[in-house]
Amino acid sequence: MARKGVHRVILLRNVANPVAQIVKQELLAVGGDAALPAASPVGGKEIKVNLLMATDRQLDRLLSKLRVMASREWSFSQDVRDLLGVVEGLLEVGR
Repeated sequence: MARKGVHRVILLRNVANPVAQIVKQELLAVGGDAALPAASPVGGKEIKVNLLMATDRQLDRLLSKLRVMASREWSFSQDVRDLLGVVEGLLEVGR
């Protein structure tokens, strides 16, 4: 029950917009939420700030999805791998 009871708010900076959009969609799919600036064009390459809000369990589910994406040879896979390392590090510190 503890994994569902710990709610985290994580501020991420310097996230490429396509990756920020993917993270938001995937986090919504597992029951969490992510906030992006209102002026985030869907296809833009601008660097954005992300605010992730989720329980530990939801973040673990998100990380599982991101690991699959990071293993692909898509143009944004390295960005996903970098983000994955940051979020995993934050979760380890908080546990």
